[in-house]
This record gives sequence, structure tokens and C-alpha cells, in this order.
Amino acid sequence: MVNYTGISTKVENVNISKIKLIKFKRDQSIFRPFFESQRKINNEIWDNDLIIGNPNAPINIIVACNPYCQPCAIAHQELEDTYRRYHEQVCIVTRFAVSDENIYTNKSTPLKLILAATRMAGKSEGIIGEWFMDMDMDIFSKKYPKAEMPSEEYIELAKKHSDWYKESKVRFTPTVFINGHEFPSPYDIKDIPLLINQILENITPLEVVANTTEKCNSLTGFQKT
Repeated sequence: MVNYTGISTKVENVNISKIKLIKFKRDQSIFRPFFESQRKINNEIWDNDLIIGNPNAPINIIVACNPYCQPCAIAHQELEDTYRRYHEQVCIVTRFAVSDENIYTNKSTPLKLILAATRMAGKSEGIIGEWFMDMDMDIFSKKYPKAEMPSEEYIELAKKHSDWYKESKVRFTPTVFINGHEFPSPYDIKDIPLLINQILENITPLEVVANTTEKCNSLTGFQKT
């Protein structure tokens, strides 16, 4: 005989726990000092960076990804959803893991295909998401058969991705950094939309001016010629 009372009690306890966790995560007195105590990396935006949105947005989110990482694909979708909801406040930058042997190669690599497609389209939005739909070079290259990139340009950008990974000491993917600070556990990428307003409230006008000054001289992704 099924004990429905016991099942109901367990479901109720799970729901209460979820509510408590949400309240904990939304508590600014907890989140702000915890977030600000996380290690900080260089979040400067490069020329021809893989960026979605306004580089002068007050919230700069960098996600470190592996091109064949399913959790990265899920994270990218979550971050694009966040951008669509808060496009005036947020920009999303994607940095890919790339091995040294894949920097100085004449063969196709995921990063080379993505950079070439982005260069041809003059934007990053939508293209990285297309890669993560299949994570297959043959399928992706058929979508952008005319996309090309000079070897020198690819090597320069691929080396930037590689150097940034080493300097930032990225240990796993996906790793998210918000305004330079590593986004901490137990918070999840899905929690970012719940915390946007808290993060905005903690940015002073001086910080916004500094960010704008720092990034105004950078191009917002590949430009059409």
C-alpha cells in the first residue's frame, strides 16, 4: 500500500528547501561580500573578441568554454537568454580553450571555424549558439562554406584565447566571470538573472565610467568590411 501522506510530506519538505535556497541566493547581505571576495581576473575586452552586446554595458560576463563541452552548450544558452532579458545591462564574452598544437596548424579547428564565421557575419550573436547546437565541424562548416580567415589573424586570436586561459587559471569549463570576479558556487548560471539587479546596485558611477573608458577603444567583435 502506498503511503501518500509520506510522499506528500517529502514533496513539501523539498519545496520548502527550494524556497529557502532561493531566499538565501537572493539575500544581498550574503551575496555581495561573498561575490566580491572571489578571485578576480583580467576582463578587458579585446579587438575582435567573441562578444554579444554592448562592450560598455555595466555588467561584463565572460564564459570560459570548451568547444566540445555539453555543459558549456547549456551555459551558453542560459547566458544568451540572460542577454535577451537584460540586453542594455549585460554583454557576454566567450573565450574558448585551445591547445598550443591547434594554434599553429593549417587544419580546421572549432575555434578557427567559429572565428571565421564570426568574421564573415560581422557579429558573434547567434553563431556561437549554432556551434553548440551540434558541436560538429562538418555540419558547422556547411552553414558557413565561404567563411575564411587569414592564418596570421587566426594565430593571433587563438593565442589570445590560450594565454587568457593560462593567466586566468581556468580549471574547468564552463567557468563564468562577472565584472572580473569568478561566479561562485553554490550559485548557478541559472541564478544570474535573479542577481542582475543586485550586481547593478553595487556598481558605482565611477566604476561604470572606468569600464566605459577602458572598453570604448575596443571593437565589438568582427566588423564587416
